[in-house]
Amino acid sequence: MRATDRAGSQIALVQTAHDLIAHGRSRTALEVLKAASSINDGPSWEVKQRLAIALGDRAYSNRLLDAALTTPGLAPQTGFISLALAIDRPEAVLAAGKNGEIGQLKAQQAITLAGALYAK
Repeated sequence: MRATDRAGSQIALVQTAHDLIAHGRSRTALEVLKAASSINDGPSWEVKQRLAIALGDRAYSNRLLDAALTTPGLAPQTGFISLALAIDRPEAVLAAGKNGEIGQLKAQQAITLAGALYAK
């Protein structure tokens, strides 16, 4: 499959997920994304991340976070931090920062991270 074909199919997949979400079928949207795309698929990562948090799918959330930790550039910084904090893994943000996988935190992100680490 050519790169342009793959990109187009991933865009269509994400659009299908958004359509399912709009019709109140978030669980189905996440299952479709799990079945049709790799855990390391960048275009759908953020949608999967938001759905996994919203649906309380902690096991899949952990897999998404682990994939982001081992695949530079996979996850947007805000989504990565949100996921790490939502599943009580603030140390993952520190690891990503140490490895240069995320940029400098905004002040509010740093405060939230410090609070999460202090609570552990």
